[in-house]
Amino acid sequence: MSYVFVVDQQRKPLDPVHSGRARFLLKAGHAAVLRRYPFVIILKGEKQECEPEPLLIKIDPGSKTTGLAVVNDQTGKVVWAAELTHRKETIQGIHVRYCHPLHRADGYSYQKGTCVSSPDLKVGVSTHEV
Repeated sequence: MSYVFVVDQQRKPLDPVHSGRARFLLKAGHAAVLRRYPFVIILKGEKQECEPEPLLIKIDPGSKTTGLAVVNDQTGKVVWAAELTHRKETIQGIHVRYCHPLHRADGYSYQKGTCVSSPDLKVGVSTHEV
């Protein structure tokens, strides 16, 4: 179950709340929607100064999708989880398909080492080589 992220009027993060509690705050007029994805509400009233619990971001890179999770460090509960689907089929070895063809009399052949890819593809490949 996903929790709802909460920020105060100065946009400082507070502890995430259950979706039912967030629905109550929205219906009562104590909060407003700040962002739809990930769903974040902003409190309208003043909040006492409190320190939010530490959260960890965990990333599971895959060939076709990347898993993202925000986990409470103390309790180990998953606060928020999502899957990010890559635009291309696979990340590793993708530069091989984007080589420039050389025009020859007998047909096409490909230059070795001269590959072209989009900037976002280069970022995806460089992040997965870690």
